[in-house]
Amino acid sequence: MTKATSFTYDARGNIVSRSKVINNKSYVTAFTYDLADNLISITHPSGRVVTYVRDALGRVTSVTTAASGVTTAIASNIAYEPFGPVSSMQLGNGLDVALAYDTDGRLTGIDTGNATLDIQDLALGHDAASRITSLADALDASRSQTFAYDALSRLTDATGAYGDIDYAWDAGSNRTSRIIDDGLSTRVEASTVAAGSNRFLSVTDGTFTRTLGHDAAGNITSDTRLDGTQFAYGYDHAGRLSSITRDGSTDVTYLHDLTGLRVAKFSTVPGLPGAHYIHGPGGELIAEANTAGTVTSETIWLGDMPLALITDADTAAPRVHWIHSDHLGTPQKLTDDTGTVVWDAVTTPFGELASLTGNLTQNFRLPGQYADIETGLYQNWWRDYDPALGRYVQADPIGLAGGANLYGYANANPLSFVDREGLTSMEYDLENGTLTVDPENSTDSPYQVPATSGKGSCMGNASCASYSNTGPIPPGNYQLNANDLSNPSFLGDLMRNILGDWGDWRIKINPLLGTDPFGRSGFFLHGGSLLGSAGCIDIGGGILGNDITNRVLNDIQSDPDRVVPFVVKSNDY
Repeated sequence: MTKATSFTYDARGNIVSRSKVINNKSYVTAFTYDLADNLISITHPSGRVVTYVRDALGRVTSVTTAASGVTTAIASNIAYEPFGPVSSMQLGNGLDVALAYDTDGRLTGIDTGNATLDIQDLALGHDAASRITSLADALDASRSQTFAYDALSRLTDATGAYGDIDYAWDAGSNRTSRIIDDGLSTRVEASTVAAGSNRFLSVTDGTFTRTLGHDAAGNITSDTRLDGTQFAYGYDHAGRLSSITRDGSTDVTYLHDLTGLRVAKFSTVPGLPGAHYIHGPGGELIAEANTAGTVTSETIWLGDMPLALITDADTAAPRVHWIHSDHLGTPQKLTDDTGTVVWDAVTTPFGELASLTGNLTQNFRLPGQYADIETGLYQNWWRDYDPALGRYVQADPIGLAGGANLYGYANANPLSFVDREGLTSMEYDLENGTLTVDPENSTDSPYQVPATSGKGSCMGNASCASYSNTGPIPPGNYQLNANDLSNPSFLGDLMRNILGDWGDWRIKINPLLGTDPFGRSGFFLHGGSLLGSAGCIDIGGGILGNDITNRVLNDIQSDPDRVVPFVVKSNDY
């Protein structure tokens, strides 16, 4: 099995093509940009072109795709609220989408349909702590949901089409029990947790027990399911799930690239084909190919929102299906070009499928997750997620920087928070000069902020990372702690900026184990009036800050555990 990736760049440092070789099959993806360096088109390895039209503010207003001489409108007339998020759009199959928000900027409604069709009509209720307490479905009352929480905002009760589910948690936010009443019977699950490690040892459901074994790094290596099926999980040198053995037979192997993305699945299971995976600039899955190198399905995105799934991509008549997601971005329904629902799923709060209708294969689950039928696990970029357990199979690769529980998902509140990468972090791209902020609050989409690090010819140049006072911050894993924020008064801002270009506020960036700072220290995230820095990351905004720096500040302060994993990436590392 082989893998290799190469890039070409334009004069401004934007990636214009990426060539990825997976097991001797080559896939080339091309990108174009406007003069403000906003992405305006992606050419998939199949030759399909996805085009984004943007307004004067750089916001996408329409999305089209073209293949084999046929152009299809995916979304048009995309409008936005003054504070940022999408408020409405028209889909290419004639359906209109309207999103409603309250005065606090919280999503309160999703309405999809037209004069003759109703696809979605959802209303979200919130409590004083902005926790989602209800999700009412005006089209089908049986699909309406209610939620309750404990004092730590962990989900304790959920009702919906899946029945009534009660959750109990220990002090470490490990789920100790789950009681499921589907109206016909009641199941009681009890979990045994290893003292001091948060590792699940077993889950008992009546007379059946699921047992779990771990390696020294805390990753699950053996999993005997409630039905007696025995799984063994193998890992590569980076701790990524690399093989699945079922009842003594190695059935499936996986391959990952250096960015942690899974790029291939190889299978010996009858009826389970292998696949190659091709990703977009943000790690989103844009195409799947068979192991012969032929693209079979493609996905079109608007930021982190999946808009459309294209199936039969390897035929003369590919089919476009529009994706209709809930408030999290989890697909609920898919419609065809006539607006007819062809895929319909009901999921529990932690992502288990409660019901599914339709013959279409659609593997997206909770944001950032891809369902693997061979294990029932959901691949989640850096880790693999078990929806039955509501937690990850692997310990968090960034350690305690991601929180005290190395396996927990979304702070035990999957209605309000998401984890698209199996991590929750900010990411600074040295070459592209962008800081991507992925807030833990699910109603806030990821966004990018222009950012600089280093001075002169060393600005954004990873080869200068060892140079004190001129080189950029070195690539690697870091963390922010909201308690380290320094945000002085107006006079304090003026005084501090006399001594240096610090902007309105600053927060220390702490390197984690495994990151080589080359003997350097004193890294900060801050604003300022000048491009570049002596190694800090500067996001502009002048002395007193602006809307952008205020938004970043608010997201740091609003982080539930006040610890924000921070990744500095470079194409040269």
